[in-house]
Amino acid sequence: MFQEAAFPSAAISSESAPGATPAARAVFFEKLIESGEQFVYSFAFDAYFAARSSPPGGFGGLWDADLKPKPVV
Repeated sequence: MFQEAAFPSAAISSESAPGATPAARAVFFEKLIESGEQFVYSFAFDAYFAARSSPPGGFGGLWDADLKPKPVV
Protein backbone atom coordinates (compact mmCIF):
# COMPACT_ATOMS: atom_id res chain seq x y z
CA MET A 1 0.00 0.00 0.00
CA PHE A 2 1.24 3.47 -0.82
CA GLN A 3 0.93 5.93 2.01
CA GLU A 4 2.03 9.51 2.48
CA ALA A 5 4.38 9.70 5.46
CA ALA A 6 5.49 12.70 7.49
CA PHE A 7 7.16 13.34 10.83
CA PRO A 8 8.02 16.87 11.97
CA SER A 9 11.61 17.74 12.82
CA ALA A 10 10.53 20.63 15.06
CA ALA A 11 7.51 22.66 16.11
CA ILE A 12 6.80 26.24 17.08
CA SER A 13 6.28 25.04 20.64
CA SER A 14 7.55 21.71 21.89
CA GLU A 15 4.19 21.08 23.61
CA SER A 16 2.41 21.01 20.24
CA ALA A 17 4.51 18.11 18.95
CA PRO A 18 6.40 16.31 21.71
CA GLY A 19 9.39 14.41 20.36
CA ALA A 20 9.59 16.39 17.13
CA THR A 21 13.36 16.47 16.66
CA PRO A 22 15.63 15.87 13.67
CA ALA A 23 17.00 12.72 15.34
CA ALA A 24 13.55 11.27 16.08
CA ARG A 25 12.49 12.03 12.54
CA ALA A 26 15.50 10.18 11.12
CA VAL A 27 14.68 7.12 13.26
CA PHE A 28 11.03 7.23 12.11
CA PHE A 29 12.00 7.11 8.44
CA GLU A 30 14.78 4.52 9.00
CA LYS A 31 12.24 2.20 10.62
CA LEU A 32 9.67 2.89 7.91
CA ILE A 33 12.18 2.08 5.16
CA GLU A 34 13.26 -1.09 7.00
CA SER A 35 9.62 -2.22 7.18
CA GLY A 36 9.47 -2.56 3.41
CA GLU A 37 6.19 -0.64 3.18
CA GLN A 38 5.83 1.57 0.13
CA PHE A 39 5.37 5.23 0.93
CA VAL A 40 5.94 8.72 -0.36
CA TYR A 41 7.45 11.58 1.60
CA SER A 42 4.90 14.27 2.40
CA PHE A 43 6.96 17.38 1.81
CA ALA A 44 10.24 18.18 0.11
CA PHE A 45 10.72 21.50 1.90
CA ASP A 46 9.59 23.04 5.17
CA ALA A 47 6.56 25.22 4.62
CA TYR A 48 6.93 28.32 6.78
CA PHE A 49 3.34 29.33 6.04
CA ALA A 50 2.03 26.00 7.39
CA ALA A 51 3.74 26.58 10.74
CA ARG A 52 1.11 29.20 11.58
CA SER A 53 -1.89 26.93 11.06
CA SER A 54 -0.28 23.69 12.23
CA PRO A 55 2.71 24.17 14.54
CA PRO A 56 4.54 20.99 13.46
CA GLY A 57 3.24 21.31 9.90
CA GLY A 58 5.86 23.84 8.91
CA PHE A 59 8.69 21.45 9.75
CA GLY A 60 7.80 18.36 7.74
CA GLY A 61 10.20 18.86 4.84
CA LEU A 62 13.28 16.87 3.92
CA TRP A 63 15.06 20.20 3.45
CA ASP A 64 14.66 23.23 5.68
CA ALA A 65 13.38 26.63 4.61
CA ASP A 66 16.97 27.65 3.74
CA LEU A 67 17.19 24.68 1.33
CA LYS A 68 19.65 22.80 3.56
CA PRO A 69 19.13 19.02 3.79
CA LYS A 70 18.04 17.67 7.15
CA PRO A 71 19.71 14.64 8.80
CA VAL A 72 17.03 12.33 7.38
CA VAL A 73 18.30 13.07 3.84
